[in-house]
Amino acid sequence: MKQIINPTKDIKPIHINGLNGRMLRVRPNTHKNVEILLLYGHHASIERMLGVAEVLARYGGVTMPDYPGFGGMDSFYKIKQKPTLDNYADYMYTFIKWRYKKKKITIAATSFGFLIVTKMLDKYPELTKQVNLLISFVGFLHHEEFILPKNRMRIGKAMGLVFSTKPLAWFAQHIVLRKSLIKYAYKRAANSHAKLKDAESSEELERRLDFEAVLWTINDIRTHMFTQRLMLTINLLDIRIPDVAVHYVGVTHDHFFDMHIIEQHLKIVYKNCTFAKSLSKAHAPTVIATPEDAKAMLPPKTIRVLQTLKHY
Repeated sequence: MKQIINPTKDIKPIHINGLNGRMLRVRPNTHKNVEILLLYGHHASIERMLGVAEVLARYGGVTMPDYPGFGGMDSFYKIKQKPTLDNYADYMYTFIKWRYKKKKITIAATSFGFLIVTKMLDKYPELTKQVNLLISFVGFLHHEEFILPKNRMRIGKAMGLVFSTKPLAWFAQHIVLRKSLIKYAYKRAANSHAKLKDAESSEELERRLDFEAVLWTINDIRTHMFTQRLMLTINLLDIRIPDVAVHYVGVTHDHFFDMHIIEQHLKIVYKNCTFAKSLSKAHAPTVIATPEDAKAMLPPKTIRVLQTLKHY
């Protein structure tokens, strides 16, 4: 398929609630009147999901915004707020009302993005009438869905608490997180790291290392650490959203989550759920150069769901 995204033209600046960021807009590669809001996960940016955006554009127009503190967007700390799930829900609600008004949309949310959407739909139930379908790419709802070792969970929560403080976050951002050090650390773990070990050449490995270094330098470390702790302690099982259909795409060999537990929890929060298994070899892509590389994220069942989308 011919590449349809031109980052220079299709990524535009946005200004929401006093924060400056960016938004990708891909015109639909279809005659159908379908709008898809694509949300990326944690430790990510628009560029990380360009291939997925191109694939989804086969089924409708795609819009993908950065989040406060991610993708180079101003953080909530700039306006003296914390990157809580409530604040992300408010931000996403404002974005949807600004971008779509009352138009019907499909939301495709990845991992952390699914937490934001779930909280938003709970906080603003009027939006449930606007969301035609919610697609969850490896989304989760509860910290017990993680399959990480207990000591890694404890360390992750502790780091999130310590490095979300202003002094230590400044130290990490300006002293520790240098491109050379980031690449060195990742390279040492390349043979076992889920996002690096399948690189087919030294050039491909170098490209992935460069991209990871970019993510660590453009994303606000204080926000990263605060939301890291948020994810490792999250519990949204008290939420009930019966009016939105969810199509969950899990990864059999996900190195972060047990998709079977996620499926059980989804049925508690969302009444209407369908499930599919992705052929992807990792939780989420690090770098996707072409739409063809993104196909693994979309199993046949999900493609059939996308083909039947209709918005009025």
